[in-house]
Amino acid sequence: MERFLVALQNLTRIYVKNVEYDEKKFGSASLYFPLVGLIIGLAMAGVGQLTFYLTTSPAVTAGILLMFYLYLTGSIHLDGFMDTMDGLFCGRLTAEERLAVMKDSRAGAFGVLGVVALLLLRYALYTELIAKAENWWWLILTSVFSRWAMVLVIYAFPYARPEGMGKAHHLYTRLPQVAGATLMTAILAFFPLISGAKWYLLILPVVAAYALLAGRYASSLLGGVTGDVYGATAEGGENVTLFLALLGVCWLQ
Repeated sequence: MERFLVALQNLTRIYVKNVEYDEKKFGSASLYFPLVGLIIGLAMAGVGQLTFYLTTSPAVTAGILLMFYLYLTGSIHLDGFMDTMDGLFCGRLTAEERLAVMKDSRAGAFGVLGVVALLLLRYALYTELIAKAENWWWLILTSVFSRWAMVLVIYAFPYARPEGMGKAHHLYTRLPQVAGATLMTAILAFFPLISGAKWYLLILPVVAAYALLAGRYASSLLGGVTGDVYGATAEGGENVTLFLALLGVCWLQ
């Protein structure tokens, strides 16, 4: 139970109680990342349904959803996304220099441009899916799949820094945590079958491929991955999943 609370309070603004820090407990909490994604997705779907009912506007609903997402998650992964964009695309630097750029608290041009492009695309995807999808499973599973993608990267690639909050995740996310998180994700992916949307299952292997390719690219430039890369993986995974959901709604639904 405490590991779940660690995951919930680390990935969202939701606070339940103070949990004494324990490196192993903190690191292995990645097991529950998809479950936290489910909570985020359910909250998002509730806000989206209410807003769309009141306004009947896909564009306004998409804007409210985006603002709610930024608040609920504390924008923690977006901060990591910006730092990662700065580190990966800052020029012909060594791995150590790239890591130093990522640790700089100042936002660089690539980070700003990257996050603007990311959020513009997400707003467009929200708008289209709100207008075209028959239900809100796309929004729920987006949060689940993107948090699962983090678990894959945490396990599959070495940690680039000698220390850091993300180091504990890498040390204590082993095969049982990956298997458990994958099982949770797969079970949740089966729920849309009730509405006949079998194509949701097809998104899983694509998200896995995205996570491993993104992690490999970052690792090749940084000599491993960092907590910022974990966050960037989640944010990129959101857009990848939304895009695949839109393709499914347009061509397979």
